Amino acid sequence: RPPRTEPSPVQTRRRCSPSAAYGSAVVTGGLVQLGMFGTVSACRHVLGDRHGTWVAAMCGVCLAIRDRAGQVARATVSTDAIATAVLTADLATAAGGDPVQERHAGPCPARGMRRAHVWTGAPATLGAGVSLLAATVAVRDKMDDGELSPVWHRPARRWADRIGREAAHALTEAGIDVDRIDRSVASSRAAEQARSASIADWTGPVADAYGSVFAPLDLAPVGRRVGRITLLADAIEDLDDDAMCGRSNPILTGACTTGEARAIINHDVRAIGAAVAAAAPDSLAALLWGPGLERGVRSRIRQRCSTGCATKFTAAPDEGGPPTTDDSVWPARADDSTTQQDDDETSRRRDQRQDRGCSWTDCCDPCACCDCDCCECCCPCDC
Repeated sequence: RPPRTEPSPVQTRRRCSPSAAYGSAVVTGGLVQLGMFGTVSACRHVLGDRHGTWVAAMCGVCLAIRDRAGQVARATVSTDAIATAVLTADLATAAGGDPVQERHAGPCPARGMRRAHVWTGAPATLGAGVSLLAATVAVRDKMDDGELSPVWHRPARRWADRIGREAAHALTEAGIDVDRIDRSVASSRAAEQARSASIADWTGPVADAYGSVFAPLDLAPVGRRVGRITLLADAIEDLDDDAMCGRSNPILTGACTTGEARAIINHDVRAIGAAVAAAAPDSLAALLWGPGLERGVRSRIRQRCSTGCATKFTAAPDEGGPPTTDDSVWPARADDSTTQQDDDETSRRRDQRQDRGCSWTDCCDPCACCDCDCCECCCPCDC
């Protein structure tokens, strides 16, 4: 067996801002890094026998991005955009509509050079539009904050403008108000530059942008909650880096504490899961926006939350009802040594999967967050 080689990590620092919260496309030295971004977790052991449907949706969105914006833009695909496409399809099916259209796709490295049936039509178009819009906003933020070398500003700006136009076309086809999203992006940038101390100034524009995406599905409140979760999870995850680099962060500006942000996230995760389960019961979307979202958020913020995350927040910024503050979703960490043990265990499982022959090129979702030691649960390679 050939010697195992470690994958090259993305050597870049993620930033936290309202305008960057729409996605996680990363640019380093002018090159877009390949990877799967997003908050929703789509592990096989969570999805069960619906994992094949997830792969069909993921590949459909990825190929829709390629057809609209080229091969490089495929790096912008995110699990959140795919989950939104799945929600669109499941709601249509629940309403008695036609099943999702599929086509046969050729070999792809992300599938271990396997052929597959992939989604086409409106759900794939929506997912492509959301992913491209996220990448556009993220790249422009990198330039505005000076995180991208000036040498790359001109080509990066041209690329962002091009995929931004394609995103606008795709979202317009899906019936989404692109002008409203543009206004929300401008408002979020203003809040970041002003380093606002109001939590509503931070979460409002991002919530409006996500609400616009979910509005055609009659689930605008769900979209607003997703936007809030994305922003606050980024704020918690990037708190140390933002403090060191002097970047704007709602926790650092006094808009909220870590505990308050955690309480809002806890409240919104439960509300989203209940709303999607009611709209599309016993569906893939219910798994993604329920256990999948909960698991994804937990894996992102658990290293920052500790017993010091006391909360005094009593209500979400724009909706009634006190958010729950219990630790049933994200258990508090007793000390830093516990977090280090978790990191070591995650690394051990990742190494074990690679020892079994599972590489980063033949796994569609190498999430490294499973509770088991097998490789098969996180990738379709059956090794």
